[in-house]
Amino acid sequence: MLTESMSPPHVAVMTLRFQVYGCPDHKAKARAFQKMRTHWGKSADLAVAEVGDLESLDYATWTIATAGPSPAKLHQRLQAIELEIADQIDAPILDTFFEQMGG
Repeated sequence: MLTESMSPPHVAVMTLRFQVYGCPDHKAKARAFQKMRTHWGKSADLAVAEVGDLESLDYATWTIATAGPSPAKLHQRLQAIELEIADQIDAPILDTFFEQMGG
């Protein structure tokens, strides 16, 4: 429970939409994005989930959420993660959406 001196944290959400190439089935698509869960999904300050294009073999949509006291730092953190993902996931990012709530 929050006391009067504590304020609720800010929440930042980043949604990434990917173009997927060369995945003949859903198992191959899951392998292509396995690092999303095994690397970023293991971070204590992040929540990672595939949220869209679940049936598509051509696209994938993933969301990463984090919380903290500073909206600017949260946005910087998510931007850094986006760059890491672009570097390490073999699928181009088509769209990136950021949302912030709370505070």
